[in-house]
Amino acid sequence: MALSLASSSRIAPAPQQRATPAVIPSLESASLYVGDLDVSVVEEQLFWVFSTIAPVASVKICRDRLSRVSLGYGYVNFYTQQAAYRAIEELNYTMLNNKSIRVMFSQRDPTMRKSGNANIFVKNLHLDIDNKLLFTIFSNFGKVISCKVATNTAGQSEGYGFVQFDINGSAEKAIASLNGMLMNDYDLKKEFGIYGEITSAVVMREENGDSKFFGFVNFEKAEAAAAAVEGLNGKAFGEKVLYVQRAQKRADREAELRAHFELRRSRLDRWREKNLYVKNLEESIGDAELKEMFSVFGEVLSCKVMLDGEGRSKGFGFVAFTTQQSAICAINEMHRKVIGRKQIYVAFAQRKEERTAMLMAHFAQLNTVRSMRPAVQSYWPVHQQLYYGQAGWLGLIRPTPPTMQAVVQNSQTRPQLPATASHYSLASH
Repeated sequence: MALSLASSSRIAPAPQQRATPAVIPSLESASLYVGDLDVSVVEEQLFWVFSTIAPVASVKICRDRLSRVSLGYGYVNFYTQQAAYRAIEELNYTMLNNKSIRVMFSQRDPTMRKSGNANIFVKNLHLDIDNKLLFTIFSNFGKVISCKVATNTAGQSEGYGFVQFDINGSAEKAIASLNGMLMNDYDLKKEFGIYGEITSAVVMREENGDSKFFGFVNFEKAEAAAAAVEGLNGKAFGEKVLYVQRAQKRADREAELRAHFELRRSRLDRWREKNLYVKNLEESIGDAELKEMFSVFGEVLSCKVMLDGEGRSKGFGFVAFTTQQSAICAINEMHRKVIGRKQIYVAFAQRKEERTAMLMAHFAQLNTVRSMRPAVQSYWPVHQQLYYGQAGWLGLIRPTPPTMQAVVQNSQTRPQLPATASHYSLASH
Protein backbone atom coordinates (compact mmCIF):
# COMPACT_ATOMS: atom_id res chain seq x y z
CA MET A 1 0.00 0.00 0.00
CA ALA A 2 1.62 3.22 -1.21
CA LEU A 3 1.67 6.31 0.96
CA SER A 4 -0.45 9.24 -0.22
CA LEU A 5 0.36 12.80 0.87
CA ALA A 6 -1.33 16.11 0.12
CA SER A 7 -1.42 19.62 1.50
CA SER A 8 -4.36 20.08 3.86
CA SER A 9 -4.47 23.86 3.54
CA ARG A 10 -7.95 25.14 2.73
CA ILE A 11 -6.55 27.86 0.48
CA ALA A 12 -3.83 26.79 -1.94
CA PRO A 13 -0.71 28.96 -1.56
CA ALA A 14 0.68 30.89 -4.44
CA PRO A 15 3.44 29.11 -6.37
CA GLN A 16 5.97 31.76 -5.32
CA GLN A 17 5.46 31.06 -1.61
CA ARG A 18 8.20 28.76 -0.39
CA ALA A 19 8.81 29.76 3.22
CA THR A 20 5.49 30.89 4.69
CA PRO A 21 5.65 30.52 8.49
CA ALA A 22 3.30 27.93 9.93
CA VAL A 23 1.52 27.91 13.27
CA ILE A 24 4.30 28.83 15.69
CA PRO A 25 4.12 30.45 19.10
CA SER A 26 5.47 33.87 19.97
CA LEU A 27 9.09 34.07 20.96
CA GLU A 28 8.13 34.91 24.54
CA SER A 29 5.91 31.83 24.86
CA ALA A 30 6.87 29.22 27.44
CA SER A 31 3.48 27.48 27.50
CA LEU A 32 3.19 23.88 26.28
CA TYR A 33 0.20 21.90 25.09
CA VAL A 34 0.21 18.29 26.35
CA GLY A 35 -2.16 16.00 24.45
CA ASP A 36 -3.20 12.32 24.35
CA LEU A 37 -3.30 12.19 28.16
CA ASP A 38 -4.84 9.18 29.85
CA VAL A 39 -7.97 10.09 31.85
CA SER A 40 -6.26 8.89 35.04
CA VAL A 41 -3.43 11.47 34.81
CA VAL A 42 -3.71 14.23 37.45
CA GLU A 43 -2.04 17.62 37.82
CA GLU A 44 0.57 16.52 40.33
CA GLN A 45 1.82 13.81 37.94
CA LEU A 46 2.28 16.38 35.16
CA PHE A 47 4.02 18.72 37.58
CA TRP A 48 6.43 16.00 38.72
CA VAL A 49 7.25 14.77 35.18
CA PHE A 50 7.92 18.23 33.72
CA SER A 51 9.72 19.57 36.79
CA THR A 52 12.52 17.08 36.08
CA ILE A 53 13.36 19.30 33.10
CA ALA A 54 13.17 22.72 34.78
CA PRO A 55 11.11 24.59 37.39
CA VAL A 56 7.43 24.64 36.43
CA ALA A 57 5.27 27.75 36.85
CA SER A 58 1.87 26.05 36.61
CA VAL A 59 0.03 23.01 35.26
CA LYS A 60 -3.57 22.55 34.16
CA ILE A 61 -5.58 19.55 32.95
CA CYS A 62 -8.76 20.50 31.11
CA ARG A 63 -11.87 18.73 32.40
CA ASP A 64 -15.55 18.44 31.61
CA ARG A 65 -17.52 21.14 33.42
CA LEU A 66 -20.15 18.76 34.77
CA SER A 67 -18.45 15.38 35.30
CA ARG A 68 -14.94 16.82 35.98
CA VAL A 69 -13.50 13.97 33.88
CA SER A 70 -10.27 14.74 32.04
CA LEU A 71 -10.65 15.75 28.39
CA GLY A 72 -7.29 14.17 27.56
CA TYR A 73 -5.19 17.33 27.24
CA GLY A 74 -3.71 20.07 29.38
CA TYR A 75 -1.10 22.83 29.61
CA VAL A 76 2.29 23.20 31.32
CA ASN A 77 3.86 26.65 31.78
CA PHE A 78 7.60 27.14 32.29
CA TYR A 79 9.42 30.28 33.32
CA THR A 80 11.64 30.35 30.21
CA GLN A 81 11.22 29.36 26.58
CA GLN A 82 14.50 27.43 26.70
CA ALA A 83 13.01 25.15 29.34
CA ALA A 84 9.94 24.62 27.17
CA TYR A 85 12.12 23.63 24.20
CA ARG A 86 13.98 21.10 26.37
CA ALA A 87 10.69 19.62 27.59
CA ILE A 88 9.52 19.11 24.01
CA GLU A 89 12.78 17.43 23.03
CA GLU A 90 12.92 15.09 26.02
CA LEU A 91 9.26 14.36 26.86
CA ASN A 92 7.46 14.33 23.50
CA TYR A 93 5.95 10.86 22.90
CA THR A 94 7.09 9.51 26.27
CA MET A 95 4.82 7.12 28.18
CA LEU A 96 2.65 8.39 31.04
CA ASN A 97 0.20 5.95 32.65
CA ASN A 98 0.82 3.49 29.79
CA LYS A 99 -0.05 6.05 27.10
CA SER A 100 2.20 8.08 24.80
CA ILE A 101 1.79 11.84 25.27
CA ARG A 102 2.27 14.61 22.70
CA VAL A 103 4.07 17.81 23.73
CA MET A 104 4.17 20.98 21.65
CA PHE A 105 4.01 24.75 22.03
CA SER A 106 0.57 26.05 22.91
CA GLN A 107 -1.21 28.13 20.27
CA ARG A 108 -4.31 29.77 21.76
CA ASP A 109 -5.39 31.59 18.57
CA PRO A 110 -7.91 29.29 16.81
CA THR A 111 -7.55 31.08 13.47
CA MET A 112 -3.84 30.30 13.45
CA ARG A 113 -4.42 26.67 14.42
CA LYS A 114 -6.92 26.19 11.58
CA SER A 115 -5.00 28.07 8.87
CA GLY A 116 -3.52 24.85 7.45
CA ASN A 117 -0.13 26.39 6.63
CA ALA A 118 2.54 23.70 6.03
CA ASN A 119 0.03 21.04 7.15
CA ILE A 120 0.18 17.65 5.39
CA PHE A 121 -2.58 15.04 5.22
CA VAL A 122 -1.16 11.50 5.13
CA LYS A 123 -3.27 8.48 4.23
CA ASN A 124 -2.71 4.79 3.43
CA LEU A 125 -0.54 4.50 6.53
CA HIS A 126 0.52 1.07 7.67
CA LEU A 127 -1.35 0.16 10.87
CA ASP A 128 1.94 -0.33 12.73
CA ILE A 129 2.90 3.33 12.27
CA ASP A 130 2.11 5.42 15.35
CA ASN A 131 2.73 9.06 16.33
CA LYS A 132 6.37 8.51 17.24
CA LEU A 133 7.30 6.71 14.03
CA LEU A 134 5.44 9.25 11.87
CA PHE A 135 7.23 12.08 13.67
CA THR A 136 10.61 10.38 13.16
CA ILE A 137 10.02 9.89 9.44
CA PHE A 138 8.90 13.44 8.70
CA SER A 139 11.35 15.23 11.01
CA ASN A 140 14.06 14.42 8.47
CA PHE A 141 12.57 17.08 6.18
CA GLY A 142 12.27 19.96 8.65
CA LYS A 143 11.01 21.06 12.02
CA VAL A 144 7.74 19.29 12.85
CA ILE A 145 5.35 21.41 14.95
CA SER A 146 2.65 18.76 15.36
CA CYS A 147 2.19 15.13 14.34
CA LYS A 148 -0.86 12.93 14.89
CA VAL A 149 -2.10 9.53 13.66
CA ALA A 150 -5.90 9.23 13.84
CA THR A 151 -7.08 6.34 16.04
CA ASN A 152 -10.40 4.72 16.90
CA THR A 153 -11.87 4.32 20.37
CA ALA A 154 -9.75 1.20 20.93
CA GLY A 155 -6.55 3.14 20.21
CA GLN A 156 -5.90 1.45 16.85
CA SER A 157 -4.72 3.41 13.82
CA GLU A 158 -7.32 4.54 11.28
CA GLY A 159 -4.65 4.55 8.55
CA TYR A 160 -4.31 8.33 8.16
CA GLY A 161 -2.90 11.32 10.02
CA PHE A 162 -1.56 14.88 9.89
CA VAL A 163 1.91 16.41 10.01
CA GLN A 164 2.55 20.13 10.41
CA PHE A 165 5.91 21.79 9.67
CA ASP A 166 7.17 25.23 10.61
CA ILE A 167 7.47 26.33 6.96
CA ASN A 168 5.78 25.34 3.70
CA GLY A 169 9.13 24.47 2.11
CA SER A 170 9.62 21.53 4.47
CA ALA A 171 6.10 20.29 3.81
CA GLU A 172 6.60 20.41 0.04
CA LYS A 173 9.94 18.61 0.36
CA ALA A 174 8.30 15.82 2.39
CA ILE A 175 5.50 15.44 -0.18
CA ALA A 176 7.99 15.24 -3.05
CA SER A 177 10.14 12.64 -1.28
CA LEU A 178 7.57 10.38 0.40
CA ASN A 179 4.42 10.49 -1.72
CA GLY A 180 3.82 6.98 -3.10
CA MET A 181 6.51 5.37 -0.92
CA LEU A 182 5.95 1.93 0.62
CA MET A 183 6.19 2.78 4.32
CA ASN A 184 6.14 -0.83 5.51
CA ASP A 185 9.35 -1.36 3.45
CA TYR A 186 11.09 1.60 5.09
CA ASP A 187 14.74 0.51 5.04
CA LEU A 188 17.96 1.46 6.70
CA LYS A 189 19.64 3.05 3.69
CA LYS A 190 16.83 5.50 2.98
CA GLU A 191 16.69 6.60 6.61
CA PHE A 192 20.42 7.35 6.83
CA GLY A 193 20.87 8.53 3.24
CA ILE A 194 19.61 12.06 3.92
CA TYR A 195 22.80 12.78 5.89
CA GLY A 196 25.27 11.96 3.13
CA GLU A 197 26.56 9.45 0.61
CA ILE A 198 26.45 5.85 1.93
CA THR A 199 28.99 3.28 0.77
CA SER A 200 27.28 0.31 2.47
CA ALA A 201 24.42 -0.47 4.84
CA VAL A 202 23.54 -3.86 6.30
CA VAL A 203 21.15 -5.22 8.94
CA MET A 204 22.67 -8.20 10.77
CA ARG A 205 20.56 -11.37 10.58
CA GLU A 206 20.40 -14.86 12.02
CA GLU A 207 21.04 -17.96 9.92
CA ASN A 208 17.29 -18.34 9.36
CA GLY A 209 17.01 -14.76 8.09
CA ASP A 210 15.54 -13.17 11.23
CA SER A 211 16.87 -9.75 12.16
CA LYS A 212 19.31 -9.39 15.06
CA PHE A 213 17.99 -5.83 15.53
CA PHE A 214 21.30 -4.11 14.84
CA GLY A 215 23.33 -3.18 11.80
CA PHE A 216 26.06 -1.00 10.31
CA VAL A 217 26.04 2.04 8.00
CA ASN A 218 29.24 3.28 6.36
CA PHE A 219 29.35 6.85 5.05
CA GLU A 220 31.76 8.23 2.51
CA LYS A 221 32.56 11.23 4.73
CA ALA A 222 33.07 11.39 8.51
CA GLU A 223 31.00 14.58 8.72
CA ALA A 224 27.94 12.75 7.37
CA ALA A 225 28.37 9.99 9.96
CA ALA A 226 28.58 12.57 12.77
CA ALA A 227 25.42 14.28 11.50
CA ALA A 228 23.58 10.93 11.41
CA VAL A 229 24.58 10.20 15.01
CA GLU A 230 23.34 13.59 16.15
CA GLY A 231 20.09 13.40 14.18
CA LEU A 232 19.04 9.78 14.72
CA ASN A 233 20.39 8.67 18.09
CA GLY A 234 17.46 8.31 20.49
CA LYS A 235 14.80 8.52 17.76
CA ALA A 236 11.78 6.28 18.28
CA PHE A 237 10.61 3.72 15.73
CA GLY A 238 7.42 1.97 16.78
CA GLU A 239 8.03 0.64 20.28
CA LYS A 240 11.84 0.78 19.94
CA VAL A 241 14.34 3.62 20.27
CA LEU A 242 17.33 3.79 17.93
CA TYR A 243 20.84 3.76 19.36
CA VAL A 244 23.19 5.31 16.79
CA GLN A 245 26.87 5.78 17.61
CA ARG A 246 30.29 5.34 16.09
CA ALA A 247 31.13 1.64 15.69
CA GLN A 248 33.11 0.53 18.75
CA LYS A 249 34.47 -2.56 20.39
CA ARG A 250 32.06 -4.13 22.86
CA ALA A 251 34.14 -3.27 25.94
CA ASP A 252 34.48 0.39 24.89
CA ARG A 253 30.76 0.67 24.19
CA GLU A 254 29.78 -0.87 27.54
CA ALA A 255 32.11 1.49 29.43
CA GLU A 256 30.66 4.53 27.64
CA LEU A 257 27.06 3.46 28.30
CA ARG A 258 27.81 2.78 31.97
CA ALA A 259 29.30 6.24 32.41
CA HIS A 260 26.31 7.83 30.64
CA PHE A 261 23.72 6.14 32.85
CA GLU A 262 25.67 6.86 36.04
CA LEU A 263 25.80 10.54 35.11
CA ARG A 264 22.07 10.62 34.40
CA ARG A 265 21.24 8.87 37.67
CA SER A 266 23.44 11.23 39.68
CA ARG A 267 21.65 14.23 38.14
CA LEU A 268 18.28 12.82 39.13
CA ASP A 269 19.52 12.09 42.65
CA ARG A 270 20.82 15.64 43.07
CA TRP A 271 17.50 17.11 41.96
CA ARG A 272 15.53 14.78 44.21
CA GLU A 273 17.53 15.88 47.27
CA LYS A 274 16.55 19.53 46.65
CA ASN A 275 12.83 19.05 46.02
CA LEU A 276 10.47 18.93 49.02
CA TYR A 277 6.95 17.58 49.41
CA VAL A 278 4.72 19.56 51.80
CA LYS A 279 1.26 18.37 52.86
CA ASN A 280 -1.49 19.17 55.36
CA LEU A 281 -1.57 22.79 54.24
CA GLU A 282 -4.52 25.03 55.00
CA GLU A 283 -6.72 26.04 52.06
CA SER A 284 -5.75 29.70 52.46
CA ILE A 285 -2.07 28.97 51.65
CA GLY A 286 -1.16 29.57 47.99
CA ASP A 287 2.05 29.64 45.98
CA ALA A 288 3.16 33.04 47.31
CA GLU A 289 2.50 32.13 50.96
CA LEU A 290 4.29 28.79 50.60
CA LYS A 291 7.31 30.45 49.01
CA GLU A 292 7.43 33.06 51.76
CA MET A 293 7.39 30.33 54.41
CA PHE A 294 10.36 28.45 52.90
CA SER A 295 12.46 31.24 51.38
CA VAL A 296 14.00 31.94 54.79
CA PHE A 297 16.01 28.70 54.41
CA GLY A 298 17.55 29.50 51.02
CA GLU A 299 16.86 30.42 47.41
CA VAL A 300 13.66 28.77 46.13
CA LEU A 301 13.71 27.71 42.46
CA SER A 302 10.02 26.86 42.22
CA CYS A 303 7.07 26.59 44.54
CA LYS A 304 3.65 25.15 43.75
CA VAL A 305 0.48 24.36 45.72
CA MET A 306 -1.57 21.75 43.86
CA LEU A 307 -5.16 22.72 43.02
CA ASP A 308 -8.26 20.73 42.10
CA GLY A 309 -10.43 21.32 39.03
CA GLU A 310 -12.26 24.18 40.73
CA GLY A 311 -9.10 26.03 41.73
CA ARG A 312 -9.14 25.03 45.40
CA SER A 313 -6.06 23.84 47.25
CA LYS A 314 -5.57 20.09 47.58
CA GLY A 315 -3.65 20.65 50.80
CA PHE A 316 -0.19 19.78 49.50
CA GLY A 317 2.52 21.15 47.22
CA PHE A 318 6.21 21.13 46.22
CA VAL A 319 9.15 23.40 47.02
CA ALA A 320 12.45 23.18 45.08
CA PHE A 321 15.65 24.75 46.46
CA THR A 322 18.91 25.56 44.71
CA THR A 323 20.98 23.66 47.30
CA GLN A 324 20.55 20.46 49.22
CA GLN A 325 21.59 22.15 52.47
CA SER A 326 18.66 24.57 52.23
CA ALA A 327 16.24 21.66 51.69
CA ILE A 328 17.61 19.75 54.70
CA CYS A 329 17.40 22.86 56.89
CA ALA A 330 13.79 23.40 55.79
CA ILE A 331 12.86 19.83 56.70
CA ASN A 332 14.47 20.11 60.14
CA GLU A 333 12.73 23.39 60.94
CA MET A 334 9.33 22.99 59.24
CA HIS A 335 8.43 19.32 59.62
CA ARG A 336 5.52 18.95 62.10
CA LYS A 337 5.40 22.69 62.61
CA VAL A 338 1.92 24.10 63.25
CA ILE A 339 0.95 26.57 60.52
CA GLY A 340 -2.43 28.13 61.21
CA ARG A 341 -4.50 25.32 62.70
CA LYS A 342 -2.66 22.39 61.09
CA GLN A 343 0.61 20.56 61.66
CA ILE A 344 2.36 20.36 58.28
CA TYR A 345 4.40 17.42 56.95
CA VAL A 346 7.67 18.17 55.13
CA ALA A 347 9.91 15.56 53.46
CA PHE A 348 11.94 14.97 50.31
CA ALA A 349 9.73 14.51 47.26
CA GLN A 350 9.64 10.95 45.94
CA ARG A 351 8.49 9.33 42.76
CA LYS A 352 5.28 7.35 42.99
CA GLU A 353 7.14 4.05 42.53
CA GLU A 354 9.62 4.85 45.30
CA ARG A 355 6.89 5.93 47.72
CA THR A 356 4.84 2.80 47.01
CA ALA A 357 7.84 0.54 47.61
CA MET A 358 8.67 2.33 50.87
CA LEU A 359 5.08 2.03 52.16
CA MET A 360 4.95 -1.67 51.25
CA ALA A 361 8.18 -2.31 53.14
CA HIS A 362 6.87 -0.35 56.13
CA PHE A 363 3.61 -2.30 56.33
CA ALA A 364 5.43 -5.58 55.85
CA GLN A 365 7.61 -4.73 58.85
CA LEU A 366 4.53 -3.88 60.93
CA ASN A 367 2.92 -7.19 60.02
CA THR A 368 6.10 -9.02 61.04
CA VAL A 369 6.13 -7.32 64.45
CA ARG A 370 2.46 -8.11 65.01
CA SER A 371 2.95 -11.76 64.12
CA MET A 372 5.64 -12.06 66.83
CA ARG A 373 3.27 -10.95 69.63
CA PRO A 374 1.50 -13.61 71.78
CA ALA A 375 -1.61 -14.56 69.92
CA VAL A 376 -3.71 -15.29 73.04
CA GLN A 377 -3.76 -11.66 74.15
CA SER A 378 -5.71 -10.60 71.12
CA TYR A 379 -8.42 -13.25 71.43
CA TRP A 380 -9.72 -12.42 74.94
CA PRO A 381 -12.32 -9.63 75.11
CA VAL A 382 -11.15 -6.46 76.84
CA HIS A 383 -14.14 -6.33 79.20
CA GLN A 384 -13.78 -9.97 80.29
CA GLN A 385 -12.80 -10.69 83.92
CA LEU A 386 -9.25 -12.07 84.16
CA TYR A 387 -8.15 -14.65 86.70
CA TYR A 388 -4.86 -15.39 88.34
CA GLY A 389 -3.53 -18.90 88.30
CA GLN A 390 -0.82 -20.51 90.33
CA ALA A 391 2.21 -18.52 91.46
CA GLY A 392 0.50 -15.27 90.52
CA TRP A 393 0.70 -15.81 86.76
CA LEU A 394 -2.00 -14.14 84.77
CA GLY A 395 -4.24 -16.70 83.18
CA LEU A 396 -6.82 -16.18 80.46
CA ILE A 397 -8.97 -19.28 80.90
CA ARG A 398 -11.89 -19.09 83.27
CA PRO A 399 -11.59 -21.77 86.04
CA THR A 400 -14.09 -24.56 85.66
CA PRO A 401 -16.85 -24.64 88.30
CA PRO A 402 -16.01 -27.06 91.20
CA THR A 403 -17.87 -30.33 91.37
CA MET A 404 -20.36 -31.09 94.16
CA GLN A 405 -17.88 -33.46 95.81
CA ALA A 406 -15.24 -30.74 95.91
CA VAL A 407 -17.75 -28.33 97.46
CA VAL A 408 -18.60 -30.80 100.21
CA GLN A 409 -14.95 -31.49 100.93
CA ASN A 410 -14.17 -27.80 100.97
CA SER A 411 -17.02 -27.06 103.40
CA GLN A 412 -15.79 -29.77 105.77
CA THR A 413 -12.26 -28.44 105.90
CA ARG A 414 -13.17 -24.73 106.07
CA PRO A 415 -12.78 -23.32 109.64
CA GLN A 416 -16.08 -22.67 111.45
CA LEU A 417 -17.03 -19.15 112.46
CA PRO A 418 -17.87 -18.48 116.13
CA ALA A 419 -21.57 -18.54 116.88
CA THR A 420 -22.21 -14.88 117.61
CA ALA A 421 -25.39 -12.93 117.65
CA SER A 422 -24.46 -11.11 114.50
CA HIS A 423 -23.72 -14.41 112.82
CA TYR A 424 -27.11 -15.86 113.60
CA SER A 425 -28.88 -12.60 112.74
CA LEU A 426 -27.36 -12.72 109.27
CA ALA A 427 -28.34 -16.32 108.82
CA SER A 428 -31.88 -15.56 109.85
CA HIS A 429 -32.20 -13.11 106.97
